[in-house]
Amino acid sequence: MREYNTVNSLSKFNKEIDAIFLATILEKKGFVDTTKKHYPDHFKKLQEKGNYEPDNMKRCFSAGRLLVELNYINLYVRYNGSNIRAGGAIITKGDIASLLYFNSLQSSEKSYFTDNRVNPLHILKFLEEELSNDWIDKKSKPILEKHFNNIKQIEI
Repeated sequence: MREYNTVNSLSKFNKEIDAIFLATILEKKGFVDTTKKHYPDHFKKLQEKGNYEPDNMKRCFSAGRLLVELNYINLYVRYNGSNIRAGGAIITKGDIASLLYFNSLQSSEKSYFTDNRVNPLHILKFLEEELSNDWIDKKSKPILEKHFNNIKQIEI
């Protein structure tokens, strides 16, 4: 059985990132800034100050039916209207790679993760846990390995 060692194979993903870096990544990866629509007062403040201050401002980004809210230091992800409190101030590159990967999936593949109540930010952790189990069936294993390897290749 293959070993999935987070320390070695995923070390680049264990680094924490801040909200400013996250906003930059989301914009670079094609998410649309929808702050003006969702938080007009915060959008106005952002325009006046010229720079994003996570402690004083909210931001919103969307890609299709996926909405990412930077609510001060908290992060929320909404998909198909389901609200998921994604985390507080500590978000890793692995979490963001999982989110970006989730966004790139077809609806049927997204359904697999949402049906199993997997947070879009924690797909990498979910896959690692599933693949480390001895009881995983032979049909599922190659599919999960494909997802795992695809996430590892995402550049942040």
